[in-house]
Amino acid sequence: MHYLVVLLLLFRVFADPLISTSDFPQSIGYFARFQKSLVYLAHDPILGNLYISKDDGAHFNKETSIPDGAAQALIFHPFDASKAYVLSGGLTHYYTRDRGSTWNTFQTRYPVEAAEESLRFNAQMPESILIKELTCADSTRFRPSCKTNSEEHTYEYSYDGLSTIKLMNTAAECMFGLNDKEISDVAVNDVLCIHNGNLIHSDNWFKSSKQALTEDGAPIENLQHLTSSNGFLVAVQEKIDGVLSIYTSKDSRSWTQAKFPDEIDHDVFTIVNAPTGNSIRIEFSYKLSNGRRRGSLYASNSHGTQFRKLIDGTVSDEYGFVDVEFPDNVNGILTVNVQSSSLSSGTAVVSRITHDDGKTWFPLTLEGSTQQLHIHGATEYQDVGRIFVPSVPGLLIATGNVGESLLPIDSSNVYLSYDSGYSWAKILEGPHEYAVAKHGSIIFAYSLASNYISSYKYSTDFGKSWTTADLPYELVQPQLLRTDGSSSAIFVIIGKPKSNSSKEFVSFAIDLSSVLSRKCQKAPSSDFELQYLRMDQSGSANCILGHKQYVYRRKPNADCFVDIASSSEMEILTENCPCTPEDYECDADYIESGGICLPKDSQRAKMDVDCENGASNYSGRNGYRLIPGNTCQGGYKPDSNADIPCHASDVVTPDSMKQSSGTIGTDALGKVKHSTQEFEGSYLTFRYLERSKASSGEDETVLLMNNRNQIFISHNNGADWAEVKPGVTFTAIYTNPYFHDYAYLLTSTEDIYYTSDRGANWSSFRRPSKPSQGGFNANDIMSFHPTEPNWLIWIGEEGCDDAFSPDCHLNSYITVNGGSRWTQMVSNCRKCSFVGDLAHSTESDKKNIVCEAFRQGNLNLLVSSDFFSTSEVAIKDVMAYAKSTPFLVAATSEDGKSLKAYVSLDGKSFAAVQFPPNFHIDREQSYTILDTATQSIFLHVTVNNRLGSEYGTVMKSNSNGTFYVASLDGVNRNEAGFADFEKMYGLEGVAVANVVANLNDAKNGATKSLKTKITFNDGGEWDYIKPPHSDSNGKRFSCSGDLNKCSLNLHGYTERRDPSDTYSSQSAVGLMLGVGNVGPNLVPFSESDTFITRDGGLTWTEVTKGAYMWEYGDQGSIIVIVNDRDPTDTLKYTLDEGETWVEYQFSDVPVVVYDLITVPSDNSRKFLVIGRMPTNKGDRFIVTQIDFTNIYSRKCVLDVDDSDNDDFELWTPSHPLNGDGCLFGHVAQYNRKITGRECYIGDIVPQPHKILKNCTCTRQDFECDYNYVRSQDGTCVLVPGFNPPDHSLICKEMPGTVEYWEPTGYRRIPISTCEGGQEFDKVTSHPCPGQENKYNQRKKGLHGFGLFVVILLPIVFTGTVMYAVWYHYYGKLGQIRLGEETSSHILSADSPLIKYPVIAISALVAVIATIPTLTLRVYDYLRSKVTGGRPSYTSRRQFARSRSAYTPVDTEEGELLGMNEDEGGNEDHFLDEGDE
Repeated sequence: MHYLVVLLLLFRVFADPLISTSDFPQSIGYFARFQKSLVYLAHDPILGNLYISKDDGAHFNKETSIPDGAAQALIFHPFDASKAYVLSGGLTHYYTRDRGSTWNTFQTRYPVEAAEESLRFNAQMPESILIKELTCADSTRFRPSCKTNSEEHTYEYSYDGLSTIKLMNTAAECMFGLNDKEISDVAVNDVLCIHNGNLIHSDNWFKSSKQALTEDGAPIENLQHLTSSNGFLVAVQEKIDGVLSIYTSKDSRSWTQAKFPDEIDHDVFTIVNAPTGNSIRIEFSYKLSNGRRRGSLYASNSHGTQFRKLIDGTVSDEYGFVDVEFPDNVNGILTVNVQSSSLSSGTAVVSRITHDDGKTWFPLTLEGSTQQLHIHGATEYQDVGRIFVPSVPGLLIATGNVGESLLPIDSSNVYLSYDSGYSWAKILEGPHEYAVAKHGSIIFAYSLASNYISSYKYSTDFGKSWTTADLPYELVQPQLLRTDGSSSAIFVIIGKPKSNSSKEFVSFAIDLSSVLSRKCQKAPSSDFELQYLRMDQSGSANCILGHKQYVYRRKPNADCFVDIASSSEMEILTENCPCTPEDYECDADYIESGGICLPKDSQRAKMDVDCENGASNYSGRNGYRLIPGNTCQGGYKPDSNADIPCHASDVVTPDSMKQSSGTIGTDALGKVKHSTQEFEGSYLTFRYLERSKASSGEDETVLLMNNRNQIFISHNNGADWAEVKPGVTFTAIYTNPYFHDYAYLLTSTEDIYYTSDRGANWSSFRRPSKPSQGGFNANDIMSFHPTEPNWLIWIGEEGCDDAFSPDCHLNSYITVNGGSRWTQMVSNCRKCSFVGDLAHSTESDKKNIVCEAFRQGNLNLLVSSDFFSTSEVAIKDVMAYAKSTPFLVAATSEDGKSLKAYVSLDGKSFAAVQFPPNFHIDREQSYTILDTATQSIFLHVTVNNRLGSEYGTVMKSNSNGTFYVASLDGVNRNEAGFADFEKMYGLEGVAVANVVANLNDAKNGATKSLKTKITFNDGGEWDYIKPPHSDSNGKRFSCSGDLNKCSLNLHGYTERRDPSDTYSSQSAVGLMLGVGNVGPNLVPFSESDTFITRDGGLTWTEVTKGAYMWEYGDQGSIIVIVNDRDPTDTLKYTLDEGETWVEYQFSDVPVVVYDLITVPSDNSRKFLVIGRMPTNKGDRFIVTQIDFTNIYSRKCVLDVDDSDNDDFELWTPSHPLNGDGCLFGHVAQYNRKITGRECYIGDIVPQPHKILKNCTCTRQDFECDYNYVRSQDGTCVLVPGFNPPDHSLICKEMPGTVEYWEPTGYRRIPISTCEGGQEFDKVTSHPCPGQENKYNQRKKGLHGFGLFVVILLPIVFTGTVMYAVWYHYYGKLGQIRLGEETSSHILSADSPLIKYPVIAISALVAVIATIPTLTLRVYDYLRSKVTGGRPSYTSRRQFARSRSAYTPVDTEEGELLGMNEDEGGNEDHFLDEGDE
């Protein structure tokens, strides 16, 4: 291929369009651009070749990495703009992940048809793909043995973007539950298939499956089609007799048969997808005797269950195309072509338009005239193109004619409307191909009057005037390759040169970017005018779904272009309308009949009972609800309940509705009660604003957000709700993790609403810039100071309207007055954090901030102590950092091959992290900080990063985070970097982790087999969990053998919907719940049961069969569990730590539970169940408060002075290998409510209650030192080939240190406070250089023979005295005589006159002999008080290992990372190689 650039010499020399040409051997069948890029792909389906342009279509090259003839189909990923796929029709296919820069191959088991439906994609997990293949014999993979017309196909799947492909099943049709981006209530892994006429469902790639669509327990048969449309899943049943049934669902589990108003005559149906709306549209058509097709268009309600006819006589073709057009992003407008028999010419086609979603239709008319316009539609796309211009709201261009009906294209002209089709004007004579650029600023066209063209024309004033220009030469069979009409100004025409026989086909890329040189000013300005998008027949703005829509459109005479950087000018804006009865529809339990909503059988059953008892009315919900998505405000508001007359003719209407309290239950003492509130839309998230100790009030405040950008607040934990700032579009909720009274609500505008009193009052300030939208962690947009509530950091973007613009970057801003005034801090940055609360930070460090910022092409870590008035580079080429108080951890890339971590304790100086030398992996692919609560860092280092098979090693650091030893190998992690590791809250040192049992197989791509391990000494030792003997039904578990073959296994952190749903609670000491199984390994979640432990993980009990979600209340004295996988109307609760359970019904209808929540401290007696209503109830969810405050009226008594007579017991946890109650070097007691006491706890009980004593050191107080590993007998041995760590370095790193100890293979666990005993880390000491005198003074005392004399002298002296006394007194008195057993001689050995003087003398001698040693010990103690030696332990706060016993951070080395402190998270995934 070669290029020819022709500069056309037109009259306007400086504005001449530039034309570039490329040669093609054949015509192009498909042409499209990767979104937000300059890359185009052109597909030649005849020769099977692919062409690529990387300069906005100016030049094309054949993609040489794809062999000739292999490109039989080109498919763009619908949810990831960087991916595209080429199918060959064989076994080897091709894909790109980088917009065509590189192409990779993937192999399928059997041939894949070159069709778009051969690949199915997941809207939320773009890496997941289903591949539809031919059905072939197992013995071969060659086409001759494959069935091309089989009803069943082979399906393979990939979860990692085609890196791994596995066999799934055979089925007629399969798709993801998340088949389009409008679907939100489906689990991410759900797959639906039609197999043998049944609809089956699986969430584990059909390792197991179940029937998805049943009736009375039996599967519904004869299902033929499966698709999705506008947020609905649709399954079509077509029986042998031709009867058609359509089933719809929003969650893939609950299905409803759709109802149509009349019997439908059809032989073909087409689901017509619209770009907006919340209903399904279907056209049913049949073939007429003249060969044409005639149909009817129907639309569903927002439930997808009831359809209404929009219009009769629709036009469609044999390929399923229907002459119906919808504009992008504008509700309620569509054009349709219908067949009319009322015309003088007989049956003919006319065009109609609606602006109110099909309620009324009116003709298309010319501006200022009653002449009717008729336009060609979708059935003739190849000739005329789309009517609605996607990038310009309200702009319509169509080919048609004025007259009685639609004429052939040859008799047509081109017409334009800029008011959404309300009025039209002719802009071109005769039929033309057309396209737009720069958001409608330029219209391009060429004539279709003949089969060749020699010129083109363009207009910059919406067709009022045109400029014509010649092509380099004439083209036969021209084809216009259309784009989306947004930012590009290049138009590409491909055709066969008329006179140049050496060229097969050629493309002309015509660049019109020079015809308009000025960029339009930001609207509103003189370049724009306001235009409403929907009008009624009188020309007034129309309200649809409770609002009007308008846009600022470019004026026709404006000599400027609308660029993508100012595309907000084309943004559709809304204006809410007062509510009317038109804004309501029949609810799911009602059906429309004669303009009113009649109750269905489910409501009539209640009516029959009441009416049979003689009542004249029955009470029930009204038959209407606000249409989902409707934003009307004020005006008409129907009641929510109604007294409905028993006679059927008096059915409820909106004016007869009554309000219902919505409260169910009783206030009687001893009873649980609940109240329910329904919300429109889908649930998104919640945030509690929990009172701190310094806060006043008794409120339990919670914020709730739905997918309609509304936020609601409740101050009584969900009993009553109010909308926060109605009419404001909210985008996010931020809460201050340090000051719980503060919350910040981001909006779609520049305003941020905030509260400093838990939502009692709301104020606002203006954000300094747009929040970052560029794919960085959303939690990094706002950062908070640990001690100053009004100090905030904001990360915002600048110049990013075009995300690919080189000017797009992020800036950081700071405020010290709560947002009233912002100051730019760091430009071109990515993330910033306050770091004045690290381990070695002081009050003077409160202004310390670190930021990731780009400098000279590198991402560096900058530090500043004055809000970046000055700063310095702490680490160059940093990949990322994370903060987990008291540590800050950062990582860099070494030679682009591996990661290197650094740690800091003050945010200024950094030390390199040292992993054991024997810890070898190809490259340290990612780090995840797991926990830092016990004065050391638990760090997960990924060892195997293969997608779907990820695992790594948990490393544990010393007290300053620099030296690491392996704590546990093979720990499971997921794609996002989160690991199955979790500390138990409330108890020190207990943690649970899942390990991969089949490491070698998993490394090669096999499915991971997981087992659960637990540690009781902070990762020093791990073991499998001992299972209970029997299940919740009293039956013994079937597995047997040692713990390798039979243990309790629990699903962990990586499988949680909500990271805050942890095993344990800080206030429920010793309690943990988990979902899992007893067996050799962990089974799928759906096959698991629920377990509880009451003693910190030592022993476990099965609570119930099935997987349940749990929540703690009243500090563990109340536990609530609920099924969150299947629809349910009941929950279970226990008041005795799980010994007995009570079932409670909280809903009248089964709901799918989103979440079970309460205040983060778990001390409330109120819980919230958030659930999705059944599909037939519409797009809504409920929040039900479960209230236990009436269970007990008496508050539990805690008497620390008389613990035997209060309502609490003192509980002491222990290590399973220790019988003395010692854990981490001390015995602690915790207050726990005595089970069975009828009282509530209320206020937080301080824990632990008491530290009874420090224990002597044992093996459990130590872990293996650096370069040592645990052997099979439990001892720590040096890794072969490696040297012990150099402990003498402490002398340099900590000036003033007197001595160091030779390595023994052991180091003390940082949180242990043991004293004396077996100090495994101290055997032989040496003086530090220059400290010999102090060392000798410290060690001064008796040595050698002197020490021997001191020890022996008291023994010899005591023996001598005792012998003398015995000899002189007792030895000479003779033997005891018979009969004197009951009496003792006054001078016997047991006589007080002999025994106690001997003891006293011995003690005196021993004390005198030890006076020198005692004096030295007193001296050492007093010296330690002055020099900062190891402290004594006299209070709970001091039971932390002194930092001076550990190696400090080397101030001459680099830096480190930590974890996010947002609610509920216990991990901070630090960095993946792929995150760069």
